[in-house]
Amino acid sequence: SDRIVLYENHIVSNYKAINFLNNIGFSNIVINNDLTISEIDEILENCESNLYYFYVSKNMLMYSRRNLVSNYNRHFKLNTKVTKYDLKEKVSKQILEINEFSDGSVVRCHKIFCASKYKDRIRMNRIFDFTDIDSVSEEIILSNIESSNLCDLIDSDYYFLENDIKYKVGDLK
Repeated sequence: SDRIVLYENHIVSNYKAINFLNNIGFSNIVINNDLTISEIDEILENCESNLYYFYVSKNMLMYSRRNLVSNYNRHFKLNTKVTKYDLKEKVSKQILEINEFSDGSVVRCHKIFCASKYKDRIRMNRIFDFTDIDSVSEEIILSNIESSNLCDLIDSDYYFLENDIKYKVGDLK
């Protein structure tokens, strides 16, 4: 259907999947943003669907229906109403934000994912998701939305675009 935009969080990661979905009637597709720029190039060369891409966002690394923060607080007998913690991941040393809501918990990267460095190669509909982005960064993003150096103006990274992530859906044989 032309009115439906299909968003399968972290599932649509190659042109074969996109072409399959197009063949069964879904032509508006959100591709996942943990793809390298060469994987994006391959998708753009090999499909005709109307594609969408999270161009700026705080990447959600995990979602759980569990109340991870309040369970943590309870386990360590912390008498607090805190619903958000920043954690330093041991291997990458990156700061991760864990935030609890009424329906579960979300872990996001602290840095803002920003694909502006590859603006000219990402020729598709761009999604700007301001969830959990501070108001100062949001204003900078909106003021420089077409700039290819936007990523240099905010606390951002574009790791996924330059580093292949193993074990994407479809990689396992």
